[in-house]
Amino acid sequence: MEKKEVRIYKALNAESFNSLGAYLLATKSGVYTFHSAELAITLTASMDDINATGCFIDDEGLDFHIEVVPTVNSVDMDAIYNPFTSAHTLRDIIDKLLREQELTAEKHNNVIADYCNTCNDLRNAVEAEKQQTENYKNYWLGESRKNDRVKQQVEAISVLIQSIFPS
Repeated sequence: MEKKEVRIYKALNAESFNSLGAYLLATKSGVYTFHSAELAITLTASMDDINATGCFIDDEGLDFHIEVVPTVNSVDMDAIYNPFTSAHTLRDIIDKLLREQELTAEKHNNVIADYCNTCNDLRNAVEAEKQQTENYKNYWLGESRKNDRVKQQVEAISVLIQSIFPS
């Protein structure tokens, strides 16, 4: 599908407006909208048709101010609030904004999911560290009790030896 461009042709006089209107009706190039109160024509067409229209304006010596209406690739607030922006361009802008909104929502959901996963991983790491600390504490207490029992046995043997062999 060929890329369409949008131009607004604002006539400086009624003859220029009528001549360009007749040309566009005769050639049937692109989609156009006439705004007779403003002496403006909005043309949505391929670059070839727009160039041909520009050549016609130059050849006939018509008086126009030509504005390029931003397309979807460059969403501009001027295009949204411009009364001459074509419906096709506005739909494209809306579609682009909706896609951007969906992508942004998807990115936000991915970031939230990553944070939740990181939080869960950290929570699991803390629990594992607590369990390891508890296991080490129990091991240390068990070994300490064994050591105390050995000390008591050594003291008992010492008392027994001293009672058998007084010094």
